[in-house]
Amino acid sequence: MKYGQGPAAAWRTDYPSEVNTEVAPPWASVNFETDPAKYMAAVLSTVRTDFAVKGDLLAPNETRNEWWISPWMDFTNAGRERRMALTNERGPKPGDLSPTSGDDYQVWAVGFYNARGATVLGSIFDDECDPFFPTAVRFPDQTASVKFLFTNASPDEVTYLKGAPEFKAYINPDPVGDRPETRPEKRILGTLRLLQVDVAVKDPRADATDWVFGTFIWRGPARGDKSLITSFQRRSNGAMIQASTIWEYSKVGLIRD
Repeated sequence: MKYGQGPAAAWRTDYPSEVNTEVAPPWASVNFETDPAKYMAAVLSTVRTDFAVKGDLLAPNETRNEWWISPWMDFTNAGRERRMALTNERGPKPGDLSPTSGDDYQVWAVGFYNARGATVLGSIFDDECDPFFPTAVRFPDQTASVKFLFTNASPDEVTYLKGAPEFKAYINPDPVGDRPETRPEKRILGTLRLLQVDVAVKDPRADATDWVFGTFIWRGPARGDKSLITSFQRRSNGAMIQASTIWEYSKVGLIRD
């Protein structure tokens, strides 16, 4: 994150060694099969309290932030940029974002674990210069992760991005010819819009895969308020259970203004 100007992102890496498992998270009392919308709203309630929009930045809430980031992702051409610690994700192919979208747009993202998941990161990166990688990693039950994805796609071409929250980050310059420039030192300050938020929870009731997943995608233009559409997925006995709901952005409360 050394390239660019201004303060670097300051997400938490002071991993807890243990957590109080006697206090159940808010989603633990909700049946995700019969009420997936309520389940995901409970997960997102823990996100809303801990993240804030500060000008053109996604930042930790200064009074409460119980989400941790993984180290060792600052390197290579896809490594973290300076302002929000975003990594460069797979670029969308033509038609991925909309029927008419091209292949010259970028997607950047940053992900976090709650305290239970962060204990695993702490066990691996106790010595950040000499991490310990176990043969198999098993996250404890009620581990939750959240991942914010952003894109520089134009809302004129990807129309559902109209009204999406905008942020500034150091991203790759627009490609010239067939060779896009991806070197970190060549990044420029560009505008990104919130595209998607992914959540995952390790829930002991998910008997087939152990995990429950949710995807929230910005869908504009806003109808009186900012809105998101969510897709819930959980595999059970070989069958995929899915549910989709339109959420009002302010009611879901993904991030605090």
